[in-house]
Amino acid sequence: MIAYLGLFALLALGNGIRLGPDVIAVGFALGLVFAARHWPRTREWISIRDWSPYVIIALAYELIRGLGPMVVAGAHIQDIVNVERILLGGRIATELLQNALRPIIGLDPLAIGSTVLYVLHTPLPVVIGAYLWVRHRPAFYDFLAALFVLSMAAFATYLMFPAAPPWWAAATGHLTSPLGFPIVEHLKPTAFDALVTSVGFDGQALFGLAFNDISPDPVAAFPSLHAAYPLLAFLFVRRVNRRAGVVMFAYTAAAWFAILYLGDHYLVDVIGGAAYALAAYAFLPLWRQLDPMLSSRWSASGSRVS
Repeated sequence: MIAYLGLFALLALGNGIRLGPDVIAVGFALGLVFAARHWPRTREWISIRDWSPYVIIALAYELIRGLGPMVVAGAHIQDIVNVERILLGGRIATELLQNALRPIIGLDPLAIGSTVLYVLHTPLPVVIGAYLWVRHRPAFYDFLAALFVLSMAAFATYLMFPAAPPWWAAATGHLTSPLGFPIVEHLKPTAFDALVTSVGFDGQALFGLAFNDISPDPVAAFPSLHAAYPLLAFLFVRRVNRRAGVVMFAYTAAAWFAILYLGDHYLVDVIGGAAYALAAYAFLPLWRQLDPMLSSRWSASGSRVS
């Protein structure tokens, strides 16, 4: 976390960006959360401390909003397209899926289902954390540590290497046919509107709020945390319950398909997200080998709370 905040400060100073009240407020909130982890070790505070890293992750991502103009201005577009074409023989994963599966007219059930999976990205780590917290407390601590490392590494990558998604590349003329038409379509806005409108709400207004106003970084495609979080969840859930692990494996595969089909990520982003998740999963055992005292303290904490 210190390394991430240091990188953020260097980028802000180096680009002459003044930190506004929103960023200062987020920093103050981060300080409160860190302080809360040192409060008395009562049963209630142990529970709060267990879950505080989720708040830290959310606040750390929110900090990116303070560097928004700089990040968007430096977005990588064509180089990501070039790598994707090399991987797939000149094609784009989203292009292949949409050409094969998207209906010519009418509603697209696959797009609607994929949008649901896309939205589940936010509550997924919390739900998996709750499952592990109840079933196997030491596994919960391991999952939280790996999730924290994964998230901080991804956020730092977003700052250093902002990458635009396929729909952005198509909208800016980087993914067009010889006739000048976009070869991929962003299916999520239409699907989200149809889904939300069907239950009586304003789909367009809610889409703008959820994906434009709240999301602080529109060019955070690489690595894909939509790919990384489900894979990390699968790796930990299978340690606790193999049947639940099978369910998480199926969910991971479906989530990867969804983000590619909707036009929100390249195959390159998915591969990057998987690599980050695997690296985070391998980080804790490696760290324990380097620091045996950490291993004993961590195990003692897990067994005591369990």
